[in-house]
Amino acid sequence: MWFCCNVARALLELGRDAEAEEWLDRGRETAASVEALPCAAQCGELEAGERLARETVALADETDMPNAQAGALTDLAWVLVLLGHDVRAEFD
Repeated sequence: MWFCCNVARALLELGRDAEAEEWLDRGRETAASVEALPCAAQCGELEAGERLARETVALADETDMPNAQAGALTDLAWVLVLLGHDVRAEFD
């Protein structure tokens, strides 16, 4: 469920990584993989995070939902930063 992933994300921001891992695991059991993307990336699963982020951007681009498109691009940028990529070059 998206709630679990949001809790995990908040716990990561608070530096409570062990608790975040528990909530991420719960989220993976109940949520679509896309919803777990930011948490998965921050928990160290960067390659999987990048792959999911790119898939999410592609799916969002097929919609007429600008908020979903913006959110997908934001998550991709965030994962790319974690990977040490030049985000500006990526989006030029």
